[in-house]
Amino acid sequence: MVLNNYRLRGVDAGDIMILESQSFLEQFFLVGEIPLTAESGVYVWPLVILSYLIASFGSFAGLRLALNIRNFESTNHKRALHIGGALTFGAGIWSMHFIGMLAYDMDMVHKYDFGLTFLSMLVAVVAAYGVLLVIGKSNLTKRYLFFAPIFLGLAICVMHYTGMAAMDMDADIFYVPWLFALSVVIAISASAAAIL
Repeated sequence: MVLNNYRLRGVDAGDIMILESQSFLEQFFLVGEIPLTAESGVYVWPLVILSYLIASFGSFAGLRLALNIRNFESTNHKRALHIGGALTFGAGIWSMHFIGMLAYDMDMVHKYDFGLTFLSMLVAVVAAYGVLLVIGKSNLTKRYLFFAPIFLGLAICVMHYTGMAAMDMDADIFYVPWLFALSVVIAISASAAAIL
């Protein structure tokens, strides 16, 4: 149980509770063994497949719109394609993520905070806008191709972990450090593959 950045630790001598200071990393990451009280769940595979299909179609449509940006002379047409591509690409990424979260079925009542859920979608759309701005350029340099996947991958991580923070339930969420790091590597690698 976590209370105001301190962990409660029971002591046998007269049921005295000692407050043990908890670092920022201990509030976010699971340090030590996974407790026996950890909640687990199962994936609903039709929703997992649906999330993959939505991500594929959303990314394809968004990148297709972005490729057409260069074909128009009008600034208004370019801007409209850029915004449409960012909405399609970003919403596709976010929908894949949110449906993937819905696909994880736990024996626990949980709901989602609207503000944080909307913020996670906004992060995806803004990131997509930035990436489409880069790949819409007529002269793509190696520097752009190096930094764009990192930017998109980190934005996807921010989107994901903001979406996870939006979960409202009678439990705390902690992350296993090496799996957290692996999620960042996978997000950047997948972003590089998509952009290239």
